[in-house]
Amino acid sequence: MRVDRRWLLVAGLVVLALVGAGAVVVGRALGGPSCGVEVSEPTGTSTELVPVAELAPSGSVGDERQPVLDAVDGLGLGTVVAGRFFDSGVPSLVPVGGDLALAASRSVRLVALPDGEVRWGRSFGGDAAGGGLVGDRFVTLVGGSSPTLVSFAPDSGEVSSCVELPVAGGEAATLLTDQAATDVVVAVAPPASPVRLARVDPAGSVEWERSLPEVTEAGSVDVFGSSVVVGRLGQDPVRRSEMAVAGGIAGPTVTTWSLADGERGWTFPEDPTSTAADVVGVVDDQLLVLASTGAGRASEDRLVALDADGEQRWSVGLGRGLWSASLSGSLVLVHGADPRGGPQLRAFDAATGDPAWTVRSSAAPTVGQQPRRSFGGAVVLGSSLALPSPNGVLLVDPVSGEVERRDSDVAVEQLLPVGDHLVVRTDEALLVLRGN
Repeated sequence: MRVDRRWLLVAGLVVLALVGAGAVVVGRALGGPSCGVEVSEPTGTSTELVPVAELAPSGSVGDERQPVLDAVDGLGLGTVVAGRFFDSGVPSLVPVGGDLALAASRSVRLVALPDGEVRWGRSFGGDAAGGGLVGDRFVTLVGGSSPTLVSFAPDSGEVSSCVELPVAGGEAATLLTDQAATDVVVAVAPPASPVRLARVDPAGSVEWERSLPEVTEAGSVDVFGSSVVVGRLGQDPVRRSEMAVAGGIAGPTVTTWSLADGERGWTFPEDPTSTAADVVGVVDDQLLVLASTGAGRASEDRLVALDADGEQRWSVGLGRGLWSASLSGSLVLVHGADPRGGPQLRAFDAATGDPAWTVRSSAAPTVGQQPRRSFGGAVVLGSSLALPSPNGVLLVDPVSGEVERRDSDVAVEQLLPVGDHLVVRTDEALLVLRGN
């Protein structure tokens, strides 16, 4: 099973994946509803970020950090006002209104920007699988032998409800969710065991649950109209290609289930033995998937749009290669290798599949000693799409594809607008910018 170690916010819906194991945060036990997992208040400082003047102290530590601050300031996206350097990796980031949730392996802290004051924090007696707002609740899924959907009051962090989803066969290794109006769809499973799919009301009840004996691994869960879509692979272009080349795939890699009662629906592809697919996402009334078919010179990747009945709306050939894709407004952004060397970024109209524009590797040459080798996730900054790239950051006009380079010799891993601020993540730092 491929494990995604970050919390993802997609089109306003929180898609949660297993967060890697780490040290348990010791804290004070909380009152409230009885939960199948331990939830406590972590000990620690009252602030998670420090002012920019304290980020690079004098001496060797400051000498190492100052180039990072200078590089991010030099992007021209704003002025660094606060942040933090981490010794063992930057936590995953989830925006909550104008605040920012910092997700470690078994804890989450909600902090105010830009000063980093901790509004509240919670630690868990199991691997936490992310969180975000569902209606008026902050909801997170906590693993273990009895995975539990825990709801908090977003202003105080007080536990308001717990819904247990017991599994047989050991601790859950698959923990995935998506939002269905005010409900949450949850997929949980121990290793090499049937996935358990459920629709949960975070107020405290399970609407329905179903064991999926034919599905023993899941990499994605998406609500698509009146269906729940379970993707076997997640976004994994290497494994998708390897499965297609090997052939003999056992069962379809995309299955659907009724959102109303969990009954089985349609599957994709029609010929699962030679085609592997993973889910890109949902846009308007279409489900977008990437499909790899065939072996050797006959192999091909395609971007496919499916309607609510699983029928093909349109399909675009991408050629051979390891392609991945993401949604950005009305565009599908497809990342892959440029035949001329380096990466390329291709944009397609999500409604029709028509090509919109292409950014070749020559527009984003590598900068610095350890540059990115590919493009990162795009966000909207003003009238442009901004995305991490081998040169640092690219600003792209979403209509014309015209690009503006913002070079940096420090690799940028993520850009995240939060309220009036822009959060920039590198491999060692989280920096808060006040926008231009």
